Amino acid sequence: MFLQMAEPNLGKIFQMPNIYAPPPPLPPAFGTALYPPGTDPLIPYVPAEHQMWSISHERKLNERDYILRSKSTGYMLLREQHQDNNRYCSTCSEFSSLVKPGVRPIFHQHNSSKNYRISAPVDLNANYPCTTCAATPHSHKTGIRYPILLSSSILNLWQGRRTENQYPGDDIHIDYLTIPGATIKTLHHALLAEYESAYRPIDVLLVSGLNDILRGRTSDQVISDMERLVSAVMDLPRSNDCGALNTIGISTLPFPPKMSVIPSDKRRIRGNKFEELSYLNDQIMNLNETLKLPSFPSAFVPKFHTWGLQTTKAPTKIRPRNKLAHTTGHKIQGWREEELRNMLHLNNHLRLKMGKSCVSYFKVLYGIIPCRAPSKNAGLQLEKERTRQEN
Repeated sequence: MFLQMAEPNLGKIFQMPNIYAPPPPLPPAFGTALYPPGTDPLIPYVPAEHQMWSISHERKLNERDYILRSKSTGYMLLREQHQDNNRYCSTCSEFSSLVKPGVRPIFHQHNSSKNYRISAPVDLNANYPCTTCAATPHSHKTGIRYPILLSSSILNLWQGRRTENQYPGDDIHIDYLTIPGATIKTLHHALLAEYESAYRPIDVLLVSGLNDILRGRTSDQVISDMERLVSAVMDLPRSNDCGALNTIGISTLPFPPKMSVIPSDKRRIRGNKFEELSYLNDQIMNLNETLKLPSFPSAFVPKFHTWGLQTTKAPTKIRPRNKLAHTTGHKIQGWREEELRNMLHLNNHLRLKMGKSCVSYFKVLYGIIPCRAPSKNAGLQLEKERTRQEN
């Protein structure tokens, strides 16, 4: 159905298309399950560029209205009180949830591609300059669902400097919501602040949890927070005409040298978190298994627990064998920080690969690329071989 435009001089829409100026490019992933080709049928006698302008413009207005609708009463007063602090987060401070009830000032670096999209400048086609996609500018409407990468500093701004690493950008649009230093509860609150009022289904990939362990929370407490996030995502009401239910997958976490010592390593640190992280990763994989849906490829949720580790072809005695059977210790050059005691983040080369694997996960989810194995066990074996080659 043609969406009525708010553009002035509507009489022009019945003129013949300008054959000398092609219409704007189709949105990323158009023609896939993320954006089925019949979603926005165009009227033959109306110039395509006008209709695509209307589709993009309406999505922009809707997203802005949903964000404003989620604000708590009195949020402007709170904003005025803290507007001079550049770390004041208007998104998280001005929203109340069961995780963080009430309106209170929250200070952190909140990186959101959705917030950027709402405020970004537009061209004559109502397209905006996307900073993460290979095809840009593109429409504000990038599909009938929201693919969302939810992360802390692990994958914050993972694309890095694309002019240097030669990464062309994502070939489908993914929303990134990353907060350095965030705990699971912080990300839970931020996700609801941005997407609770949106009526389209969401597909979330969570890559976070190390900050919780660093702050003294037990693995069971972290899993409990993850389960609450899973329940919140699955319980969000969505329009029936937008596809299947919401989905969420949780990646396993690396073993940073700052926090852990591999049992075969002779190094010693105070407060070794190896056992906690190992148990947490085991519970994460079990949690993913409980989330099976017809369209949810749980076997292909990214697993990062062997990244930044040295591996060998011969199995070791490190338990559990299904996760660390070929591990001998940390690969020092795989981490960003210079001193071993400070190594918490994987280096830019590995972070780029991590980000690419997250993009591939969403492409599998939407059927853009096929699953490479007929079963979960076969998929895990392929993934183990790929991880060993990359690390």
